[in-house]
Amino acid sequence: EEAKLYTYLNVREDALDLFGFATITELNCFKMLTGVNGVGPKAGLAILSELTPEKVAAAVATGDSKLLTRANGVGPKLAKRIALELKDKVKSFGAADGFEPSAVISASSNAEKAAEALAVLGYAPSDASLAVGRFDSSLPVEELIRLSLKELGGKFS
Repeated sequence: EEAKLYTYLNVREDALDLFGFATITELNCFKMLTGVNGVGPKAGLAILSELTPEKVAAAVATGDSKLLTRANGVGPKLAKRIALELKDKVKSFGAADGFEPSAVISASSNAEKAAEALAVLGYAPSDASLAVGRFDSSLPVEELIRLSLKELGGKFS
């Protein structure tokens, strides 16, 4: 099966690090995050492991720095810096990649609950959100989880 992988090469004095991303949106979000003073590749990956690019954009657009602190290695000061430095950039980032921060799933929706349940089961939050997003969010949480598990099972088999 053919797959597309978007890569980023980080050149340091003592090493070359190659990072891979499933979508161009993840790559662009990673580049935007690592452009912030104090956010290196490790912190950028930690944020994207915890939050989807859409949620990062929503957190920055709304100034919700607490959401960014869910990632390992991101404290309150760094989260506030990210929200402050990226506030203007996130609007162009969102428009270029086809999403608006206001279109992010509300925290009480069935889709959000299903994605969180999948994350608890060990799936990456970005994979869980993508899988759940393929189905009608008005379905019951249990049904969304069942359908998403089938989707995720096909992805990894």
